[in-house]
Amino acid sequence: MSKKLPSFNENYKTLRDIASDLREQSGNEVPDIDNLLPMVEKATKAYKACKTRLDAVESALAELNEQAGVGSDDAGKDDL
Repeated sequence: MSKKLPSFNENYKTLRDIASDLREQSGNEVPDIDNLLPMVEKATKAYKACKTRLDAVESALAELNEQAGVGSDDAGKDDL
């Protein structure tokens, strides 16, 4: 049985949690260096998953806009 991949929101939460942990450590005289590498590896994996999903959504939206005849020049313009 294959594992379910974490969702975008789960990966994004991972990134936020790691960033928060690192901010909390920045005030300490001695940071928790033993956990730094695993945190960076986990953050890198989560970032790549988020980036892949964002790129896919951006591409799908661009394709939908192209099919609808909406160009980037039309973005933000109100129909009169």
